[in-house]
Amino acid sequence: MEALSKKLDAKLQLLKLTRHKTEGVVDTANVEKIRRHKQALQAIIQGVDEVKREVEQAKLEDGESLEKVGEWGRGIEEQIDAEDDEIKILDTRVERMIAEMKEIELARQREEQLKFERQQLELKAEYSKAKEAEPSKQSVKLPKPVITKYNGALESWLTFWNKFEAEIDKTDLPAVTKFAYLKELVEPRVRKGIDGLPFTSEGYQRAKHILKTNYGQTSEIINAYVENILGLPVISGSNPAKIHDFYETLLYNVQSLETLGKTSECKALVRGILNKLPGIKAELVQGKPDWQTWDFTQLINALRAWKEIHPREIAKPRDSRSPNQRSFHVQERDPNGPRGCVYCNDPTHKPSECTVVSSAADRRKFLQEKRLCFNCTGPHRVTQCRSRGNCSRCKQRHHTSICDRQSQTANDGAAMTAAHVGEKICHPVVIVKVNGVKCRALLDTGATGSYLSAFLVDLLKVKPSRILTRGIKTIMGLVTKRVETYDVQISDTQEKCVLPVSATEIDQRELLTLENPNYPELLTKYPHLHGVEMEETDTKKILPIHVILGANEYTKIKMAGYQRAGAMGEPIAEQTRFGWTIMSSGAEVDLQNMFLTQTSVGDYEELCRMDVLGLEDTPISEISK
Repeated sequence: MEALSKKLDAKLQLLKLTRHKTEGVVDTANVEKIRRHKQALQAIIQGVDEVKREVEQAKLEDGESLEKVGEWGRGIEEQIDAEDDEIKILDTRVERMIAEMKEIELARQREEQLKFERQQLELKAEYSKAKEAEPSKQSVKLPKPVITKYNGALESWLTFWNKFEAEIDKTDLPAVTKFAYLKELVEPRVRKGIDGLPFTSEGYQRAKHILKTNYGQTSEIINAYVENILGLPVISGSNPAKIHDFYETLLYNVQSLETLGKTSECKALVRGILNKLPGIKAELVQGKPDWQTWDFTQLINALRAWKEIHPREIAKPRDSRSPNQRSFHVQERDPNGPRGCVYCNDPTHKPSECTVVSSAADRRKFLQEKRLCFNCTGPHRVTQCRSRGNCSRCKQRHHTSICDRQSQTANDGAAMTAAHVGEKICHPVVIVKVNGVKCRALLDTGATGSYLSAFLVDLLKVKPSRILTRGIKTIMGLVTKRVETYDVQISDTQEKCVLPVSATEIDQRELLTLENPNYPELLTKYPHLHGVEMEETDTKKILPIHVILGANEYTKIKMAGYQRAGAMGEPIAEQTRFGWTIMSSGAEVDLQNMFLTQTSVGDYEELCRMDVLGLEDTPISEISK
């Protein structure tokens, strides 16, 4: 009993102490602090009430009468009632403070709206003065401006309302007529908010007020422009069409924010927008050490300069001629034919005979600056070139005039490389399966790694096992590119020997195309090749290669002692775990530039234009043929 009485006294003292703090808490005018104080009072009161009941129960158990216990409890309840009244006062103060804060916020919004409208009026007044100051000119009848229906988009409000005010609201038309025009010039979902208003002058004024309140709030309009900017897509490549669209959307929204005088407040968005262009970011900021502090004006200027250098490509009309007609047309306009010199415009000699621009390096630089094709010198990229002509010196895919090599000659040796056999070029090629997909693979002991074409990777639908992103300084500036490596299973066509291979993707439809060596003719011509069985049965003139197996893989499939050699200079057949290959002594196939593309990770489009890859663009219909 005594312990309960002490506990009750302590609760009452705590209640008294907390109550004395009430005025100080209220004076802070902090709504959250007042609410916490109220909750503390309620918790203490609850505790006092619970202890009071325990004391009453103890008194009754000790034999005290109900009257004495009730009289004692009434004294405690009076204190609790007093605290309840205090809590009600706190609730009233909190509600009053919240109402006052809302009123202040509404007043601030009204002031901002009035300021915006005053700016509009000042602009109109300045315009009127400028019109009055203009010398009188002969009146010209102009077509009436067309007001586009307002669709409810916040960013379209100012354009719509300025036109409506100038063409209709400021005229001497009756208010009812203006109201009719207003209803006709808004979309149905916008019209719903004003459809129920009466067709009177008062109804027209109320309709304008409703529309301005719903769609003309400056803060909401600014937020809409900002959301449009933040919603711009991430463009990982350097596609001119996509970046032109990106620029135009950004420019419209930035100009709108500039009109409202809010671009300086949105400066923090610039870095985020720049990061949406990882494919060209390095080009935009190259040579500009202050790029991290750019504002929207500097970003727009940088994008505009990039856009002028990289114009949007205009789609060409589809050629309706048959493939045979198109091929004939290309041959008929052979770019290596006698059409004059592209370097000095002299029609009396070929580009390869030009003495004005004489070195291969200067000619490549000339084509690079003029953005001409390195294969036919036409005004397009080499990936879009339809010419089937190759260099007359080295037989690679570039124009003869920019070749700095001598004509190919046969050399001795029998390394695992491609070489001439008479007038044919014979390569060590085997038919393999890559994750079950049949294709051709070139064996090259000079390659330190293995490679897959982009077409094959897409067909396999595999994910890269490793991805590296590197920044490379190239002739076009600093660029970035991803290098993707894939883990695949490569086997012979019977899948008796399966080899796990880690190969790098080359971003081309096929790695290269080779002339068909006509294996049946070789096997018949050379007696030492009798009994060699070649899986290649395709009779097409040109064969695509989608896999290159390097030295590491070659050592794993090589079979010791399985080689057939004839006389000096005759082709050699070698059996591997993936099947027979035939090769000859001679000059190696020059794949160095293709490998360099992956190790240096240069700008792919520019490398294609320069024909650094040395790959043909001949399309294929079946990967296994």
